[in-house]
Amino acid sequence: MIQLTDSNKSPIDEISLHPCSSLPICQQIAQEIELLIAEGKLVEGDKLPPVRKLAERLRINFNTVSRAYRLLIKAGLMHTRRGGGSYIRLDATRRKSIDMRKDCLELLAQRYLNDARRLGYDRGEAIKSLAGLEIPLSHSQSQ
Repeated sequence: MIQLTDSNKSPIDEISLHPCSSLPICQQIAQEIELLIAEGKLVEGDKLPPVRKLAERLRINFNTVSRAYRLLIKAGLMHTRRGGGSYIRLDATRRKSIDMRKDCLELLAQRYLNDARRLGYDRGEAIKSLAGLEIPLSHSQSQ
């Protein structure tokens, strides 16, 4: 797993990539940014790093980041200004709804099932394993 860490923390620093995943890296980047939007960590007007800078930080080819940004533009979550950078779309916060959170949860579940399948588990075994986990409540949920 590749995870960004930096002394100047930004939500983009939370992007983590899984090189062994069957999901292409460009899709992983797009999904990670979608999750940051769904969590409210990226909001309308937030500037994203330039393609080459993010590629350098993730240690991947800049074309991969460029493809991820194009996926986000196509999804309506981002726009670019020639020479001015890439930004979270103005209507992206309106999409931060239950539907978007559900979409992100489905993306995470699909990623989990794909990885479990690659390890030789079938869907039922993967779900049974997940159902057996005890997840501690976060501080905000326990109050």
